[in-house]
Amino acid sequence: RNLVYIAGYRAIERDLEFTLTTEWIDEVWPADNRCPVLDIPLKWGEYKSGRSPSIDKINPAGGYTPDNCRIISWRANRLKSDATPEELILLAKDATNNAHNSSPRYGREGHPA
Repeated sequence: RNLVYIAGYRAIERDLEFTLTTEWIDEVWPADNRCPVLDIPLKWGEYKSGRSPSIDKINPAGGYTPDNCRIISWRANRLKSDATPEELILLAKDATNNAHNSSPRYGREGHPA
């Protein structure tokens, strides 16, 4: 699968450990086919769309290893790509405080539309 190939290429570029396999994807793929962060359906074939699967490094400084990676949606990975945990908390608080906002960016359940 392309996810493993792309992650391997990034690992080489950044001189990081890489031990992921296509079998690993099958082992960790969410049983309900949903992103464990945003609870949206994961869908193959939509490269860099909100629903496409993405390998998330739990510790960004770590390598691409089974104990440091998981599968989440591209949207969730993008949202957390360069934010600190504190910034994400502030963003969530702001979104909660402004839930009454009629912005089209939020769907009925608060997920991006």
